[in-house]
Amino acid sequence: MNRNQETALQILQEILESVREMTEEAIPPLIQEAGARTQSVLMTVFRTLKRRGYNPSDEVVDALKTAIRTSQLPPLPPPLPSNN
Repeated sequence: MNRNQETALQILQEILESVREMTEEAIPPLIQEAGARTQSVLMTVFRTLKRRGYNPSDEVVDALKTAIRTSQLPPLPPPLPSNN
C-alpha cells in the first residue's frame, strides 16, 4: 500500500468513527427505553418457559412460526409434569 492509499484509509477510518459516534448520540432515549422493555418481556418469557420445563429457544421459534402462519401468537404452554 502506498502513502496515498494509507492516508486515504486513515481518513476513511476517522470519518467512520465520527459517523459511529454521531449515530450513537442521535439515538433517542425513547428507542432505548422501548428496547429495554422488549428485552425485559423476552427475558420473562424465556424464564417462564424454562421454569415450565421447556427449551425457551425452541418454543420461541415454534411460536414465531405459528404467528407467521396464523397471524397470532400462541399462548404459553402449560408446565410439563415433573419427573420427581
